[in-house]
Amino acid sequence: TGPNTCTCNSGWSGSTCSVPVCASGCVNGNCSSPGNCSCSSGWRGVACDTAICSSSCNNGACTSPSVCTCFDGWSGSICTTPVCSPPCVNGACTLPNVCTCDSSWSGLTCALPVCSSPCNNGGTCTAPNTCTCTNEWTDSTCATPVCAAGCMNGGACVAPNTCACADGWTGPTCSLPVCTSGCGNGVCVAPSNCTCNPGWSGLTCDTPICTESCNNGACTAPDTCSCLSGWSGAKCMTAICPLGCVNGACSSPGTCACNDGWSGPACDTPICAGGCGNGVCTAPNVCSCNSGWSGSSCDSAICTAPCLNGVCSSPNVCTCSSGWTNAVCGEPVCSGGCGNGVCAAPDVCTCNSGWSGSTCVTPICVGGCSNGVCTAPNVCSCNVGWIGAACESAVCSTSCGNGYCSLPEICTCNSGWSGLSCGTAVCSAGCVHGACISPDTCLCHSGWTGSTCTTPICSATCVNGVCSSPGTCTCSSGWSGPTCEVPICSAPCANGGGCVAPNVCSCSSEWSGPTCETPVCTAPCANGGVCTAPNTCSCVSGWSGSTCVTPVCSVPCANSGVCSAP
Repeated sequence: TGPNTCTCNSGWSGSTCSVPVCASGCVNGNCSSPGNCSCSSGWRGVACDTAICSSSCNNGACTSPSVCTCFDGWSGSICTTPVCSPPCVNGACTLPNVCTCDSSWSGLTCALPVCSSPCNNGGTCTAPNTCTCTNEWTDSTCATPVCAAGCMNGGACVAPNTCACADGWTGPTCSLPVCTSGCGNGVCVAPSNCTCNPGWSGLTCDTPICTESCNNGACTAPDTCSCLSGWSGAKCMTAICPLGCVNGACSSPGTCACNDGWSGPACDTPICAGGCGNGVCTAPNVCSCNSGWSGSSCDSAICTAPCLNGVCSSPNVCTCSSGWTNAVCGEPVCSGGCGNGVCAAPDVCTCNSGWSGSTCVTPICVGGCSNGVCTAPNVCSCNVGWIGAACESAVCSTSCGNGYCSLPEICTCNSGWSGLSCGTAVCSAGCVHGACISPDTCLCHSGWTGSTCTTPICSATCVNGVCSSPGTCTCSSGWSGPTCEVPICSAPCANGGGCVAPNVCSCSSEWSGPTCETPVCTAPCANGGVCTAPNTCSCVSGWSGSTCVTPVCSVPCANSGVCSAP
């Protein structure tokens, strides 16, 4: 701003503008050029305030060169060693205050022993897989009860001082035998084993002994018989018949053994071996028949008129064979009837013309009824949607314009047509921006063309791009405008320059550079001067003039002297 006074450029200071300026300071280094710090060893960053650690501080922060300050719960030079407080007794500290216990230990500090099988019945796990049991239990898991007095005769200790006895024994220690059914006339000497008193026997000593058998009675006390009803005597061997036996002898209580030709409780009824079906037996093998019957056993009925298709089953009554009826079984029977015919033999109908079936109720339609039923000879009743003598023609209420009616209300369309009435044309490739007006023929919407209406139309040519939709150009990179005719310069052309191609400026004669930002001095600026505007030099201290060729002497040259250098 004056002789021997420097006005420093941005980023410099000092009397001679030789000291660089770093606005944020250089905490651990020196400012080597404007805004650039040269950091001391072990530091980095714009202001040299970020320490460098050769190894990553995994769970901490680098606070000074090669020095990590660990987060809570971590230690070690690079903060990889977790800290557990209190320490892990039987395990390893794997994360802050997290212990990974050795096998058979557990708990926050791995101080609790683990028993793989639990200690039962009040037992306590006192060491890995070691239970200390109460006095009433034993074994490795305290699951076996203790019976102080033992369990005899195969009994098992099932709870402290409690025995489960084997079958046949009882008592606190299973020492007493059991006879489940008792020993009525004896004593129990072993499980289910009785010793009987004299005169008694059996598993439970309840069977009396009679030295002689009670043939038709029961021994009810030692050497005492009780006879069954109908018997008597000391050994129950004499049968009793209260009615007597007229033509026979008493063989068992109330039962006579009759002489040949006689029967009945008292042997007073004659026997006819073949029976007298419709008469009475008057003496052994002698029948007296009722009226209308004959034969040695009175089992042959008498019919005055013969039974043609049956048998005489009772006097003047015929029982007809299956399929026949009337008084003498001369008329055939058709169980289902013969609706349109006559019964010619049992269950055999002869049908009238036009009818069929076992009962002549099925009409015959010679040509069949394809989609209906035959309701009378040669008369079809068609299902809904069908017509014709044989119901062979389907009915569609709407005309099948480009097809034919194949089923009721269903059109089968010709190739290239679809829809309920075959009125919709089919374009196999589609009409994206148009309508299908006939098979594989599209009518395109305004602004589109092509066989499937996918090609847009732009009225003006897209010079540096493509037509992407009707009347719309998608420009190539670096171009804009309705037809992509306008180039784009990403940095504007300054000082009156014009953009003539993508990122290409055309400058006036007074400016140059990619964006016409550099002024042009036709005569160069000498002695360190700088061209700051077209044909305008900014001279360094000690020089002046349009091209900085005139020296300036801070003290005027007296006596007509001429300043020849600064």
